[in-house]
Amino acid sequence: MSALPLLLSLLGTPLPSQGAGVMLSPLVVQDAALFLSDEVTAGGAGGGVGIQVLYRERYLLQIDVSMLWGLGNAFATRLAVGAHHAFGSWTPAAWVSSGALWGDRMEFLTGAGERPAAPAVSLGLRFSPVRIAAGGISVSALEPGVGTDFTGGIWLELGVLQIATRL
Repeated sequence: MSALPLLLSLLGTPLPSQGAGVMLSPLVVQDAALFLSDEVTAGGAGGGVGIQVLYRERYLLQIDVSMLWGLGNAFATRLAVGAHHAFGSWTPAAWVSSGALWGDRMEFLTGAGERPAAPAVSLGLRFSPVRIAAGGISVSALEPGVGTDFTGGIWLELGVLQIATRL
């Protein structure tokens, strides 16, 4: 939680105790992620927790961590910034997302005979087309995402269900 005030101050955003249209929402996530490259295969499906910050009723910041099962046990961490547009209670969103997969994975030695770097990281886009917000609660389903590690690896993710509630 100490990273959140630092991120907000770096963005020039007043802290929540200072008002200025900031809303904090704890969230629960059910998701799946898969990272594929020539040297690493990692991922799985599972769930996690995080926090979402809504700034000025438009801009979003989300930090979450998930435990994934499938290709062993892995942890996925994500930092995403985005924006949504409200059409009544339907509030679709688009995100720029950075993620990392830690833990179990299948590895193949590099051409130089070395183990690949850990964790598997990515930068990409995520979309929330089925996102409903009303009464301080937002529910999002079927959030697809795709990213890259800029060395030939691809990150695929699907947010099955995400629920956030206002503090």
